[in-house]
Amino acid sequence: MKHPDYPKSVCEISEKDFWSSLEPPDDVEEEAAKLLEEAVKLGASRNKARAYARLAEYHRVVLADEWEHIRGEMQEGDAPDRKVLQDLLARRVRGWHNKTAQFGTRIDWNSREFGHNGFYGFHYLGWLGPAVREFVRTGSMRWRRFLIDVLTQYYEARNDLDWPIEGLHPVYYELGVSAKERIVTLTYLALIHTGEVPVDTSEALLKLLLGFGRSMMRRVKRFIVHNIHTAGTAALFRIARMFPEFEESRKWEDLALRYLHRHADESFFKDGGHKERCWGYGSHTLSRMTQIYEFAQRTGGMGSRETHYRNRLRTAYRWFAKTVGPCDLKPAFGDDHLGPAPHVFEQGKSVFPEGTDRYFGVDRSRSWRLRRSGFAVMRNGDAEESAQLTLTFGQFAGWHSHFDLLSFNFWAEGAPLIEELGRYGPYDHGLDHVFRAPESHNQVLIDDYVYDSRFDKGHDVTWHSDEKVDYFSAYHRAYRCVPAVDDRVYLLSADAVVRRTVVFVKDPGYALVLDSVQLEGDSGFNRSISSWWHSPYQFEQTGTTSARTKGSPAMLAACARQEGLKRLEIGQDYAAGEDHDADQSRWHLRMRRWMPVGYEGSLGFITLLLPFRGKMPDAYVRTVEAGGVVPWRAEALEVRTPRGRDIIVLNPERLDDMLWRGRDFKVRALVRLGNRRGEVVVK
Repeated sequence: MKHPDYPKSVCEISEKDFWSSLEPPDDVEEEAAKLLEEAVKLGASRNKARAYARLAEYHRVVLADEWEHIRGEMQEGDAPDRKVLQDLLARRVRGWHNKTAQFGTRIDWNSREFGHNGFYGFHYLGWLGPAVREFVRTGSMRWRRFLIDVLTQYYEARNDLDWPIEGLHPVYYELGVSAKERIVTLTYLALIHTGEVPVDTSEALLKLLLGFGRSMMRRVKRFIVHNIHTAGTAALFRIARMFPEFEESRKWEDLALRYLHRHADESFFKDGGHKERCWGYGSHTLSRMTQIYEFAQRTGGMGSRETHYRNRLRTAYRWFAKTVGPCDLKPAFGDDHLGPAPHVFEQGKSVFPEGTDRYFGVDRSRSWRLRRSGFAVMRNGDAEESAQLTLTFGQFAGWHSHFDLLSFNFWAEGAPLIEELGRYGPYDHGLDHVFRAPESHNQVLIDDYVYDSRFDKGHDVTWHSDEKVDYFSAYHRAYRCVPAVDDRVYLLSADAVVRRTVVFVKDPGYALVLDSVQLEGDSGFNRSISSWWHSPYQFEQTGTTSARTKGSPAMLAACARQEGLKRLEIGQDYAAGEDHDADQSRWHLRMRRWMPVGYEGSLGFITLLLPFRGKMPDAYVRTVEAGGVVPWRAEALEVRTPRGRDIIVLNPERLDDMLWRGRDFKVRALVRLGNRRGEVVVK
């Protein structure tokens, strides 16, 4: 398949082109320059074997420091898993998400066993990493022969590949190059330091690297904020610095360095959150940019803006420290999965002064509203059993975002008790779009209406935080009227406003959630609505208006206002073992409400979320008498927990007619905590 980004100068580099592309860098030592000049002359005279051998001598000299650094890192690290190494020798390849394919003596580089998108992951060659590591650590001839065989085959197959996605060459596009250039470089360095390298292998590895650089120069010219562009830019910078003898390297480095600085400024919000609004992809991008910073410190720095670049990385690491959950669990917003993320904080050490604490000076006991990136974090401490509620209110940010406005996770007692459905497996997975769907997130939805949060964000965002209470409130307009295509096509939706208000009481660590749905410009709405809650633990109903997760620790979900609450439905999102990617079951609780014909008013839910251990506590939420109450919009509530009786009066829209104890109630919230724990007013 042909494409303008992948001409012959990328994919079919001739010997003449290759040798004419080389010239000694200005700062290279005289003896090394002579080796390179001799290699170029031999290459021009078609003495191929001697030319590549002399070029290897040159690289042993000029890359000696980098080779020692790499070898030292790999000697210090853990040895690769023996089973993985045995599989590789048997040509059993583990692609994305542990999908395995068995090959014969020759690998089928067009294999579709890994799926449509997994095909590209297969071509990242990450599965070769353990073999490269073992070879660098041991110098084993068995692994030397293995790598020579596989990578020479790979280069020979480059022009015979099918492209599942138009315009993305599996060998030469950004993510593929970013993943492969280090593997190719490490293998080349290890080979030239352990003996003579077959000519066709030297040619394969060096022409791959030259093609990678040329391809990246073409593909990253148009700057975009995306992890793919950052990956391509970082790869271009690394190739340019490692191989400055390519005469094009100066241009490559200038462009890459300029764009790396631009990514530091533009790919992250001012508060440090990554603009794709996905914890996992943001951390991947930050890791790449940190690795480039570390590499640059060894190879000449990053120019006059290096300090600014480093400071932007520090801000980003502090954002991750503010949002990571207890036990270093990462919030599974967007295309990410629940799991530990200690590597983020290990990686970040290199951009902070020695002696900086694990979380880079961030107070992990406090709550945060991260306004620019659109996240709120509520917590009552920094211990592993502390409660943390993480809510998203920012604008949809592209492919790796989900339809989840005002959704949140709630972790407590060391467990993710209320947790986004998240995603698992490759993007070819049959449930891929289910993971993205609004119903897969912890939010209130209008049943079967068209929900589209791509062009919306949280409005009227109100935040309050002190030592007793956190308060958040905002609304979205993800429901909009969809015009009929013609008389035969009628799409169900409405111009609706969905507001969520959360009061987090830090002692004992519960959340009171007030949700309302109404038509824009009208106080009425009567359609079926659902409140969705997801968990890694199965729900069981405990009463007409309450349910809990099984086991201990657990989460109680209890509702006030029984009117119109027709049913609580408990179901399974997916089960562990249903396919090879699902390692944990997920469950949901769906509360559904609708009113009789003729009802006038808004709809909503009032939900108490109370984490607990052991026996389920005697706890509830119920309405109490107040003037001017508008159900689900302005409410006076009593919350009963083992800690006592709390009164919470909510008027997030500051409606005019609400009265509390006979007086106008003009503030957004009053929280009166029992057992003399104090009072909080949110204006």
